Amino acid sequence: MADNPLDRVATYFADTIQKHGATARGAGWRDQQSQELRFSKLVQVTRGAKTGRIVEVGCGWGAFALWAARQGFDFEYIGYDISPDMISAARSACENLDKASFEIGAGPFAPADWVIASGTMSVRLDIPDAEWRKQVDKTIDAMAQSARLGFAFNFLTGYSDPDRKESYLYYPYPGEMLDSVMSRHGRTAMLLHDYPLYEFTIVVHKFDERRRAGEESQQ
Repeated sequence: MADNPLDRVATYFADTIQKHGATARGAGWRDQQSQELRFSKLVQVTRGAKTGRIVEVGCGWGAFALWAARQGFDFEYIGYDISPDMISAARSACENLDKASFEIGAGPFAPADWVIASGTMSVRLDIPDAEWRKQVDKTIDAMAQSARLGFAFNFLTGYSDPDRKESYLYYPYPGEMLDSVMSRHGRTAMLLHDYPLYEFTIVVHKFDERRRAGEESQQ
């Protein structure tokens, strides 16, 4: 049986959380400031709503759940991660968040209003780009299946300076990724590539049939 590529990624993140604890570096990020800038882009998927159910794929130790609570969001939150060590750290860090829960897994995910993923698809280690892209598409498809109103995710950008790219990370081009996602999951989306990090965020909005019918009746 072929290796599951996610097993190696889970081991990588188990090492980061053991070395750095419940910090930005523990989740593979440079610092808290950049980590929270990413959160502010992803949460645009809610269109300003502060209640509802949100699922996070690759939740790490729960940094988004804690950030959202500090920002006044009152989500029912479910975090998924492939690393048992991360889930253990998240349950400890977020023990005072009554509406937060955490599960080990890579999909399918619980139904939610919105689904987000921050950086979880960027670490491919030594897995070839073509093989990793299959895993990326599988994850995005599972996010879309779970989300009722929208989903959002980020990637390191293919436009990063060549001498700054790391060989173990994945750098897709934003236009190609946007085209791929919109061709499979709807036409209402935005690409954010205007913030001071070497990455981009894609936000896809969906409309359920009741909302669509209401909007069409007003035209």
